[in-house]
Amino acid sequence: SKKAIIALVNALTKPYIGAEVIYKGQIIKIFKAGEYDTYIVDYENCEPGKVVDIVENKPLVKCYDGLIILEEYENISIKIEIGEYFD
Repeated sequence: SKKAIIALVNALTKPYIGAEVIYKGQIIKIFKAGEYDTYIVDYENCEPGKVVDIVENKPLVKCYDGLIILEEYENISIKIEIGEYFD
């Protein structure tokens, strides 16, 4: 659930190692995530893990019960794109 993911990210935030996800084969550490207003983006037909939008360079990711926004994550060498998936 989105609340469980956000709780995990908060538990592992700095000074700890960060929550890890895989994107295009690269590990990304996430340090801050939050719930996102689900009425703004049409996401119902998207699968969990899909990037449904980018808002101010912050990815919106579909969870089974809503959306989360990745507010702070480590700099990565690849661009996160709409329509791609986190593993």
